[in-house]
Amino acid sequence: MPNRVKAYRAYCEILDHYGDDPAVHARADVEIAACLLELAQSGKAYFNEVRRACRQILEGVPPEYRRARAVADLMYAESFLFEKLNAEAAAALAGFEDRYPGRTREVAMAREVRGIALARQGLWTQAVPEFESVLAMDLSDPN
Repeated sequence: MPNRVKAYRAYCEILDHYGDDPAVHARADVEIAACLLELAQSGKAYFNEVRRACRQILEGVPPEYRRARAVADLMYAESFLFEKLNAEAAAALAGFEDRYPGRTREVAMAREVRGIALARQGLWTQAVPEFESVLAMDLSDPN
């Protein structure tokens, strides 16, 4: 397994040296949040730290960096799923596609995560359409 602590530190160094470039800043912030998510899954960080990092991205990264914002929003919801806070995960993903139209890959993942969260709550009539919509998507879209 990769050393996520080293990766976390490396992205922090990138921010220190190149953080004045907004594109680099947005990408590094997302990678740091991703490292935190993996660390939280292994018990070496906390999911609330992940959510805090994701909220900072959503509040601080300019709207034109749609991918970074969509991935942060998705990780925010996933952090609830990993804690088995399924209602919170499903709620966090409500309206995701409206927030990120055209972000095919992230929308597909959001639908899948929402479907899992709903299924874990026994809400199959709501979960199944989420999974079916992913199966019907054209995932060859590069967005």
